[in-house]
Amino acid sequence: MTTLLRNWQRRCIDAALEHFTATPHFFCQATPGAGKTRMAAELASRLLEQDRIDLVLCFAPSCQVVEGFRSSFAAVLGRRLDGQLGAVGAAFTYQAWNTEMRRSGDSSMTTVCSWFSTKSTTAPATMYF
Repeated sequence: MTTLLRNWQRRCIDAALEHFTATPHFFCQATPGAGKTRMAAELASRLLEQDRIDLVLCFAPSCQVVEGFRSSFAAVLGRRLDGQLGAVGAAFTYQAWNTEMRRSGDSSMTTVCSWFSTKSTTAPATMYF
């Protein structure tokens, strides 16, 4: 599906892949509706194909945005992002995540999209947008 990407999305994915070799954090800023979620799904696809990550966690301010993450990632990856068995990861609202973390004793919430790997001892790759 990469052929449907805009030029800025392809450049951003290439920059993120290069950036993740040196540091686990990457920032992408674009206007609403520009295609950040689609770009993040394509980036996750590349990271999964390269066996650099095992799962994806996305955090968003509303249920509508969470559903957008789930549908975009499912379309690009061909796998669910619902946190269930067989899924590639999960998407949560900030409020839902905060509730879960309070139950476990951790109330911090700063990440928007993280990719995790059991193959690496470094911090998870994180993209903020």
